[in-house]
Amino acid sequence: MAAETFGKKTGLSGGSGRHIHIFDADVNFACSGIIAQGMGPAVGAALSRKMQGKPGVAVALLFEGAVNHST
Repeated sequence: MAAETFGKKTGLSGGSGRHIHIFDADVNFACSGIIAQGMGPAVGAALSRKMQGKPGVAVALLFEGAVNHST
């Protein structure tokens, strides 16, 4: 993750995501610098697990004012 943040080729996305867009498929982790961007993917991940009958938790961190932000 640190290599991605610093734009290195050894980063999670080859350095192209930098600090704004981070994704690690090995641990199913995604992050974006866009306000409230994580709401939709978190709801989709939770619904997918529920429909497949699998256990799991989807987490989206939203801070003050993010829910009212138009996405």
